[in-house]
Amino acid sequence: MEKQPRFYKIGRADDNQIVIDHITVSRSHAEIFVDPYENVFLTDRDSKYGTIVNGSKIYEPVILKSGDTVQIGDEQFVDWEHIIFGKPKRKFVTAKKEKNTPAQPKKDIKYYLDVIIIYLAILLMIFVLYLQNN
Repeated sequence: MEKQPRFYKIGRADDNQIVIDHITVSRSHAEIFVDPYENVFLTDRDSKYGTIVNGSKIYEPVILKSGDTVQIGDEQFVDWEHIIFGKPKRKFVTAKKEKNTPAQPKKDIKYYLDVIIIYLAILLMIFVLYLQNN
């Protein structure tokens, strides 16, 4: 027996079926379409921060498979199988992001003493040059 097709709009606005109140979620972020045969299609609606399936940003509609992870914006997960099919809730674990800045070496007291000595040497040279010119 075929079921009726269903739409689930995802976004920050209150008129969505799945509302996610987060700054990285667009008002109308993405959409899930379930066809009469229970195939599930996910489409990003040109959102700023994107829609990610299993760690990869999507640029066109994709068919979701059981176990696929859907991320909306910055680490906002949609438990789509629970919402659509009533499956048990999943726990989502976010990976800690590494900063894109290079690691800074830890500076010890010797580093600061070296900087002070160099700075004082420069000041001494400037003072000596000043005395020679006067």
